[in-house]
Amino acid sequence: MTSETSVEDTRPKTWAQERDKLAQLVSGRIIGIQKGYCRVDQTSASKAVLAQLRRAVISHGGQFGAVYQKTFVPETYYRADKKLPDTEMTSAERAVHAAMTLYAVHQQSLYEPMHDNGGNRPGAAFALLRSEGMSEQAVRRRFDSLLMAGNFAELSQHLRTLVRLLRDSSISMDYGRLTRDLYEWQFDFAATGVRIQWSRDFENTLFQNADDEKEDTE
Repeated sequence: MTSETSVEDTRPKTWAQERDKLAQLVSGRIIGIQKGYCRVDQTSASKAVLAQLRRAVISHGGQFGAVYQKTFVPETYYRADKKLPDTEMTSAERAVHAAMTLYAVHQQSLYEPMHDNGGNRPGAAFALLRSEGMSEQAVRRRFDSLLMAGNFAELSQHLRTLVRLLRDSSISMDYGRLTRDLYEWQFDFAATGVRIQWSRDFENTLFQNADDEKEDTE
């Protein structure tokens, strides 16, 4: 087997495989950062990486060399027949950049890991703000604004607001899942499904927490 053949064999064959590989890429990178940051003797490298990513949270990854190095998507993560644009970020790059910079905001000044692989999906994490002292009306207002976002920049803005609230309450989230969702959101045929899943997780979590509170008072 030639090296060229082996590389091609590792490429995703379908859109869904491409999406899932991106989620794994981000989850693995963040876990590496957390190992250095979420400890009493934080490594200087992990602190520097998070600081760089936080500063780029409102930027496009390609504009900042050091940040782009951390959010770079290798060509082997794309389907072999996919033509990449010469002057624009790909949907994959936007998703990875947004997820990793949002994580950096979320993790700031916290020793407890805020990326939980297989843990709270975005809708569930946002609903948990209700159990941390926010009124249901306030949580719903912010969540509804997220659902109504009309473009990726607006979506990212509402996510930054919610992620800062998650940080203040030390509520973790699965950033691999967020990456997957952000990638899907950019495609018309998949965006509605993302909104439905976020809404379903949000409502189920609120419903379950309401039941738990009711049992505690009986």
